[in-house]
Amino acid sequence: MVRSKEIGLKKILGSSRSGLLRNILFETALVCVIATILGIILAYLVHPLVVEILGFEPPFDVFSFQMMAFIVVLIVGVVLFSGLYPAIVTSAFKPMDVMKQGFTKKGKSGLLLRRVLVVMQFGISQALIICTLVVASQLDFFISKDLGFNKEAIVNIALPQQGLEANKPFVDALETISQVKHFSLANGAPSSGNIWMHSFGFDGSQEEERHIAHGKYADTKYLETFGMELLAGRNYLESDTLREVVINEIMMHEMGIMSPEEAIGKNVDIGRTTVPIVGVVRDWHLVSLREPIQPSFIGMNTENFWEANIKLNATNIEQGLQAVEQAWEQVYPNDPFGYQFLDEQLAGFYDQEERLGQLLNLFAAIAIFISCLGLIGLVSFMVNQKLKEIGIRKVLGAGAQQIILLFSNEFALLIVIAFAVASPIAIYYMRDWLDSFAYSIELTPFVFILAIVVSFTIAFAMVFLQAFRAARLNPASILRDE
Repeated sequence: MVRSKEIGLKKILGSSRSGLLRNILFETALVCVIATILGIILAYLVHPLVVEILGFEPPFDVFSFQMMAFIVVLIVGVVLFSGLYPAIVTSAFKPMDVMKQGFTKKGKSGLLLRRVLVVMQFGISQALIICTLVVASQLDFFISKDLGFNKEAIVNIALPQQGLEANKPFVDALETISQVKHFSLANGAPSSGNIWMHSFGFDGSQEEERHIAHGKYADTKYLETFGMELLAGRNYLESDTLREVVINEIMMHEMGIMSPEEAIGKNVDIGRTTVPIVGVVRDWHLVSLREPIQPSFIGMNTENFWEANIKLNATNIEQGLQAVEQAWEQVYPNDPFGYQFLDEQLAGFYDQEERLGQLLNLFAAIAIFISCLGLIGLVSFMVNQKLKEIGIRKVLGAGAQQIILLFSNEFALLIVIAFAVASPIAIYYMRDWLDSFAYSIELTPFVFILAIVVSFTIAFAMVFLQAFRAARLNPASILRDE
């Protein structure tokens, strides 16, 4: 639009339409080539960040045949999509019309196209904002949900030797450390990858009616260390092998028992061993929240102790770790000391979701940035289209506020349309994603309200800056040629 008189003058001086087409496409291609070079440089710079987010290093050789072919196709495609339409429109100008009154006739179709593009851009950015908020809320739900046990200030240490007797000196050393509140030897924390699966039956069940239970083998301090709630009965007693078990509520219901008190004293066949149920604990999550809670039991089997779970004093964690490390070096001088906090281990269950959240944050930021560029372009286009109207309004007494509102109202409508398009798409994909978890958040109106507020804030800031500049124009400089 700005170059309409230049194009008209070139046509008067003998430029052909095909020549103008080639010239405009060449200018577009030059911009695309420079942008591609900058894009390659930027790709090299952000490659370490991509590796960190993805968790692996994707191949990146810009001089490979596949990459070179992709770059060529990319440049040609962008040139055609971005340059062909304006080249056709501008090369079709009638010289006398544009020299006399500028680019006005084609303005309406161009304005409609820009509006459609802005709606698309903001629709994509709003969908990504909604998805980002949903993923962030789900991750926060993972962290804050009650798992049925205490995970704070608990350190897991893999033992170099298996069994209770082999690790007795380390147990004795832990007893003397004041910063250690509780500790337990087991085959793993309540929620971990160390799970033994057994078939189980019960009184009155047939062989074909046996179910699957997940077993945890731990000493008698396990429930206390993890703060697991005993609903009925008592803890199992010390023994070398499995002689008593504590079960969870799900396993109790699998046995057809309705109340924890009723389960006490019942016998359960675990593998080839029949043992009594002496207690029922509140359900706990064995693995990530992707999976529902499974029937589970806890009992003694000293040969399967290969991990120490240590609950430290929360106010003195660093000193507690140092004391535990010193005890380790005395008992296991030839084995390196290593540990992992339980809450960090549990967070590792959701590494994939965390990476998805980081990618969505990145994509949302890029989409918002592109939307802002499109919005600035549309506002600038409309300001130029309405320069005479702005001048006349100012002459008639309109202030800056009225001029700004002249543009803001239309853009508010475009944002609402974009939101109406983006919301159903985001809801569809986020519901499908949330359905992959056994436990997930509910999609609340807050997420959508926040998304449209963010979009309105960004859009209004862009519109305000451009409209404010237009409102400050001197009407005499606009209307001096009329």
